[in-house]
Amino acid sequence: MPIDALVIGDSHSRALRSGCNAHGLKIQGFSASGSAWADRVIRFDRSRGLRAIGNRRMNRRFNRMAEELGCENIFDCGAPVLISLFNLGRLAGGLSWHNHVAVTGDGATPATIPVSAAFLRDYVLEQRRFQLGLMKRVAARAKVCVVAPPPLNFTPTSRAMHEILCDAVRDMNIALVDPYDFLPEGADSLPPEHRHEDGRHGNDAYGAWIVSQLITTGILDKPDTSDAA
Repeated sequence: MPIDALVIGDSHSRALRSGCNAHGLKIQGFSASGSAWADRVIRFDRSRGLRAIGNRRMNRRFNRMAEELGCENIFDCGAPVLISLFNLGRLAGGLSWHNHVAVTGDGATPATIPVSAAFLRDYVLEQRRFQLGLMKRVAARAKVCVVAPPPLNFTPTSRAMHEILCDAVRDMNIALVDPYDFLPEGADSLPPEHRHEDGRHGNDAYGAWIVSQLITTGILDKPDTSDAA
């Protein structure tokens, strides 16, 4: 079955899938909690593309995707792959357990322990080494675009982590779209109409908006010009 995009990743990828559907794109996709990726339950697999350690239900899903796409490895289907795998909430939360923060300017307080930019970069890249490696392996087989998570409730620490991961993706010569870049001038967070009620994700309207940016920038084809249409 020809498709316009393959969408995989953490909970933020659900909005991407919703946005693709809203624009009439034919997609396949798989979303799982950020913990499933961070804990390395889901891994790159040379045969099927993805494989879950000790989870038969997920593996049956990957097998069905391959069968529906008509290829052994889901990343060999010829469609661009959208990936969302930063999982910033868990990353920033882990650093803050002992009051460590990345502070710029005069934002330090007596209760916090500032960390250097070099320390923060090393920490972030080590904590996300597995996910970055997965992106690189997928990019060796398919056209990949990593979509950074929506800007919501950024702290100095999470914003700095966000930038470190964006730079790491660009350094691998993988296309990246950062929703932050498309905000109106002066804005630093999603508008209320694009926020999910849980306060941590973009909603369906956000998904439609960011996919429109992917179409405008040429990452995705318009439905009426797609080879799969």
